[in-house]
Amino acid sequence: MWKRLLKQFITPTAKIYMTKPVLIRTQSLSKEEDWPNSIRINVAHLTPKPITLSVEPTAYIFTSGNGVAAAVLCTKKPVYAVGLGTAKVAQNQGWQVVYTGTGNSLNLATDIVSLNLSPQHFTHIHGDLAPVNWHKNLEEIGHIVTSQIGFTTKFIKNLTPEEYQNIQNAQKLVFFSEQAT
Repeated sequence: MWKRLLKQFITPTAKIYMTKPVLIRTQSLSKEEDWPNSIRINVAHLTPKPITLSVEPTAYIFTSGNGVAAAVLCTKKPVYAVGLGTAKVAQNQGWQVVYTGTGNSLNLATDIVSLNLSPQHFTHIHGDLAPVNWHKNLEEIGHIVTSQIGFTTKFIKNLTPEEYQNIQNAQKLVFFSEQAT
């Protein structure tokens, strides 16, 4: 998909940047003035899904800020966050973050195991593309982890005519995804 998109608008003067979530939180942390003479192109769009919980959890696990945003109507419970960015989003939305990991979801699960908690019922609210098998070691020691899809992801296939026109004079192109914020 990327190669086809890139062929649509490569110009001799444009530098192309594809952001990585761990380096740049493009939408949430940067402003237009941080990227002068650039065109930012959102390559994935998120659609919220209604969250239905059959059992009220004792805590939530958030592996992205988008998961936090999807849980906006859920009862506030303690939160285990995958990293600092996710923890900050959760705190800003009124959640009590009781643990912040420093890696990925698998590392977070290992960290939670090391906390020697009594059995918990965690709900993990995530997107449709998130891995869901990372928490097996939590279940092995008696925790229950319920996965709940809170948003779906749609990748763009073509640029709009306006985006294509703007790119013709751009010095920098910045690709980002809502999923990376």
